[in-house]
Amino acid sequence: MPNTLLRKGPMHAIEEFIQAMHSTFSFKIELLPYTVPLLSQQQAINIYSILKEIIHNTHKHAKATRLKIQLFRQADRLVIITTDDGIGFNPKKMAKENPGLGLQNLLLRTEMLGATMFLDTKKGKGTKIIIEIPVKNKTTNTDENKHSH
Repeated sequence: MPNTLLRKGPMHAIEEFIQAMHSTFSFKIELLPYTVPLLSQQQAINIYSILKEIIHNTHKHAKATRLKIQLFRQADRLVIITTDDGIGFNPKKMAKENPGLGLQNLLLRTEMLGATMFLDTKKGKGTKIIIEIPVKNKTTNTDENKHSH
């Protein structure tokens, strides 16, 4: 777990991870400007792990050229939307034939946050993941920097 995660939060840690790994990835990661509510340490760790898992899954399986990551506050939820232009997959078929740990890890972390996860993917159509995390704190950190890697 990177020091930045505990010092500056999950978004700075994921930016560092993307920076460190960008030469390894065969796709471009676009991290859109975001506003993230203040989070508990447990929420921060899980959000960082979720984003890292999505990036790894995209790298290992999607054959994507682009992954877009958005985070924003909507009422009492932090919404994470990731979209890739990869090959997509059939979730039901994959669950039966290859119950990989990646998707299971995402679901487990989503449950730990009391969040909901929506998966929109079809073979040949890319993958979109929407995670809605309940947050109570009204105070927000704003980082208006736009990052493309």
